[in-house]
Amino acid sequence: MIAVSQTPDPTGSWYRYEYSFTAMPDYPKFGVWPDGYYMSCNRFSAGSISYLGTGAAAYDRTQMIAGNPNAQMVWFTLSGSNEAFGMLPSDCDGLFPTAGTPNYFTYEYDASP
Repeated sequence: MIAVSQTPDPTGSWYRYEYSFTAMPDYPKFGVWPDGYYMSCNRFSAGSISYLGTGAAAYDRTQMIAGNPNAQMVWFTLSGSNEAFGMLPSDCDGLFPTAGTPNYFTYEYDASP
């Protein structure tokens, strides 16, 4: 579930959104960007808790702020054999970057033997 404040007052009303996943999205991390909200997670199978890889989502920020109940999410996955683990989306905590600047996902990788 994601909640987006309807006003600048965080104690006021909120728009609420619910999205479904076929695997458990564990350890979600969110980023705010001018063109969307972004999330990364580690995916595990329901029941057996087997690691399935990482997931990344982009949410339609413009539609969510407007309160559109049909605001969409785009979902991407990487298999468990991919080296990416614990990806993080970039996040804007200050002034937004220039329009059109892409959001990036990053992760650390230790290639030492």
